[in-house]
Amino acid sequence: LGKIIFKNLAFSDENNNGKINTNEEIKINVEFENTSDESYSNITAKLSCTNDLVNIKNNTTTINDIAASQTFSIKDIFSFVIDKKVIDQEKLYFDVEFFNGETRISSTRFYVIVTDKKLGFSSIIVTNDNNNNGILEAGETADLGIVMNNSGSEIAVNLNGTLTSSSEFITINNDNAEFGSIAPNVSAIAYYNVT
Repeated sequence: LGKIIFKNLAFSDENNNGKINTNEEIKINVEFENTSDESYSNITAKLSCTNDLVNIKNNTTTINDIAASQTFSIKDIFSFVIDKKVIDQEKLYFDVEFFNGETRISSTRFYVIVTDKKLGFSSIIVTNDNNNNGILEAGETADLGIVMNNSGSEIAVNLNGTLTSSSEFITINNDNAEFGSIAPNVSAIAYYNVT
């Protein structure tokens, strides 16, 4: 069933960052080609996804006329929201089936890649050390500021961190701290007291 095939995909996203994120409505514009010598009228196109964590909001439309060998688009009809349980960089496969009444005349598949938050360690800052030189030296107590970056496209909300050390020479006086929320392309710092 390959008479009508997928050609190209464009989309508009709710937060306008140009990426397919979780928990936002994505409207897709899909281009197809009728590779057959047949023309069709009143064709129903239905969108589905192989992943149950994708909620398709608008999944059906009617196409009045498709000429033989024609390239055509379905614009701003199909939309979906991806559940936050979908992991970063996961491929989501979508199928579009074309029906003439009850008869399926063609089916084609395409995929999108999910982009989500990406948190990573950036640096350590030493403050409130005994001699204020910004270096944690033997016998000193200081606050270690741990800097985290969000290089993803989604805000990371209510982050907490636990500091551990395998060194017998470091005592961690408070091992839990809050980073708060980190917006995309932003850094945040949490302070831990150590000796």
